[in-house]
Amino acid sequence: MSMISQGSEPILIINSSQSQYTIGSISSCTLNSIESCIQVLKIDSAFNLNKEIIDQILSVGKYYQSVKHSSFELIYKTFTHYKKHLKLNSTMVFTPKKLKTRLQEVRNEMKKNDLERMAIVITRPPETVSIIFLNSVVEQEYDTNIVRAVIFDSHPRKNHRGAAFLLFETDKSAIRYLNKLFPPVNLPDIGLMQTEMLNSIEANCLSLNKKSQGLESIKLDLQLFKSEIRNAGFSLTIEDLNQQAKSKLPPIALEWVIGLEKENQFLIKQFVEIKKKLKQKDQDYRKLKDELGLYHQLNKEKDSVIEQLCKQNLSLMKQKKKLKGNRIEIENENESSFTSSGSGSESQSGSESQSESESGSGSGSRSESESESGSGSSNALDQSIKKKSKNGKNSKKIKSTKQKKKRRKKNKHKKIDTAISKK
Repeated sequence: MSMISQGSEPILIINSSQSQYTIGSISSCTLNSIESCIQVLKIDSAFNLNKEIIDQILSVGKYYQSVKHSSFELIYKTFTHYKKHLKLNSTMVFTPKKLKTRLQEVRNEMKKNDLERMAIVITRPPETVSIIFLNSVVEQEYDTNIVRAVIFDSHPRKNHRGAAFLLFETDKSAIRYLNKLFPPVNLPDIGLMQTEMLNSIEANCLSLNKKSQGLESIKLDLQLFKSEIRNAGFSLTIEDLNQQAKSKLPPIALEWVIGLEKENQFLIKQFVEIKKKLKQKDQDYRKLKDELGLYHQLNKEKDSVIEQLCKQNLSLMKQKKKLKGNRIEIENENESSFTSSGSGSESQSGSESQSESESGSGSGSRSESESESGSGSSNALDQSIKKKSKNGKNSKKIKSTKQKKKRRKKNKHKKIDTAISKK
C-alpha cells in the first residue's frame, strides 16, 4: 500500500506483489476484472480493501489457463457465479475519445436512480480493467479524502508492480487516468481493421443483484467453477493446445514439426546465452559509467581546490603590496625624523659653541683684565677648556646613537622582506 499526496490522480494505491503474469494466467484480465466488481460492490467502505482481497481475486483467475483473451460476454454467460450475483445493466461500445462522456453518462444515471454503486468492466483489446463508482454519502472520510471511484488492474504498471486497487477522490481524476491508460492508437502499418479494433472500447455496466446485496459474503462454488472452465476450454494451456494440434497432423508433417521444435530449443539456448552476455556487458557499462562519473567529480573537486588556491595567492599578493607600502611609509617617516633630530642637535651644538666662544672672549677679556691680578685668570682658563672637551664628547655620543638606530631599522626592514618573500 502506498499513499499519494493530495492533488495527484490516485489518492491511494493498494498494491500486491502478484499479478496475472506471476500466477501463470497471462490472459485472465477479463475474469479478474469481473471478480473484482463483486469484491468491491459488496464491501462496506473502499478503505477496507486490502492486499488479501487482491490475492483472493487472483486465486480465482489462476484457473483460467487459456492463452486466448476472452470477451466479457463469453465469461459472463459461461460462469454461473457471475450470472447469479451480478446484474448486467447495459453495454456500450465507443472510441477512446468518447470515454469521458460515456462514463459521465453512467455517473449521471446513478444519481438519477439513487444507486449507491455501479461497476463497469472496460475492455480495450487486449486489456481489461474495471472501475467502480461510489457515492460519497456512503463513504467515510479518510485523512480528509473521500473515495468516489476505484479502479482494479491485474496488470503490472509503472506506479504499481503487481495487481492493484487505485482509489480516486473524484470521478474526473479516475476518468483522466483511464484516458492515459487507453489513448487513441494510430498505426497505419497494421491495417484499418486492427486499428479500429484497438480504438474500440467495450464497457459493461454491472450492479449486484437484489438477493446478493443482502448477503454478508459471496462464496464461490469452486467445483462448479472448475467444471465450467474445463467445459469452456479455458483450462487448456499452450502445451495442451500443441498436443491437440500434433495429434491432427500427418506423420510427415509431425516429423517436420518435431525438427522445428528441436531447432527452436537450440535457438532458445543461444538466446539465453546471448542475454546473459548482454547482461554482463550492461553491468560492465554501468561500472564504467560510475567510474567516469567519479572521475568527473574528482576533476570538479580539483578545479575548486585550484580556484581556492588562486584566490589565496591573490590575497597574499595584496597583503604583500600593503606591507611594502607600509614599509615605504615607515622609512619615509624615519628619514624625516632623523633629519629633524639632526638639525636640532646641530643648532644646539652651534649655540653652545657660540656661548662658549662668547664665554671664551669674555674670559679672554677677563684674563686680560685679571692678568694684572694674576691667579684668578688662570682658574677661569682651566674651566673653559674643560667645558669644550665635554661638549666634544657629547657630540660624538649623539652621532654613535644615531648610527646604531639606523642599523637597527635596516635590520628590521630586512626581516620584514624575508618574511614577505617566504609567504
